[in-house]
Amino acid sequence: MDEDYKGHHIQSVPRQLPDSGGWTAHVVINWTVGSREELRQFEVERGFATQEEAEMGGLIFARKWIDGGRHGSSNRRIQLD
Repeated sequence: MDEDYKGHHIQSVPRQLPDSGGWTAHVVINWTVGSREELRQFEVERGFATQEEAEMGGLIFARKWIDGGRHGSSNRRIQLD
């Protein structure tokens, strides 16, 4: 699932966990600073019951990361409520 949010392009890709059958999300966030394109990738460290929940969870994670101004941060842990 793709979304544009506050000048950033978000991709949330659900991945099924082989052991449990649950789902997680791989998130890619792209944005441009001047003429340079920036990119960050994350694995959402939470299991989801369905593929749809994982997609949405990845988008929520990315929005919180963007809203938190973490562009220069290597901190990849954000609480999903």
